[in-house]
Amino acid sequence: MSGKTVVIGCGSSLRGDDAVGLLAVEILQKKALPANVQLVAAGLPGLGLLDLLAGYETALLVDAVLTGGPSGEVFELCLSELEGSATRFASVHDLALPEVLALGYLLKKEEMPQKLIIIGISVEQGSLAAGQPLSARGRAGAELAASLVAKKLAV
Repeated sequence: MSGKTVVIGCGSSLRGDDAVGLLAVEILQKKALPANVQLVAAGLPGLGLLDLLAGYETALLVDAVLTGGPSGEVFELCLSELEGSATRFASVHDLALPEVLALGYLLKKEEMPQKLIIIGISVEQGSLAAGQPLSARGRAGAELAASLVAKKLAV
């Protein structure tokens, strides 16, 4: 990917598999990435996500999602697919990710990335309890997500 790119991992390290987005970014930090790529472990940014996205041509968001599918499964959504999806993001954000992004493109369209890709890692509701460790399936999903992002960045 050419142009200024940001990869943002979202989640809470205090809630088990909700940390998969953060782990994916941690894995990517160990790779040699192109100079135009910025990595951000955002935690639970809520509306602050808009500031993290501002000024980038391309953004990849990595986050835990509740899909009802197998835990650790990785999939990709673009913004238009997110709007009609039944996918629920697992992280406790001030607003749900689809609403935050819709608000950003409505209010700050000129600052928002032209290309936005969401990399979702399927988790189970029971794997998100406070104080619970990251599961083996969650870890495997984070590794798959990091590999997918690296491939997209041509690393």
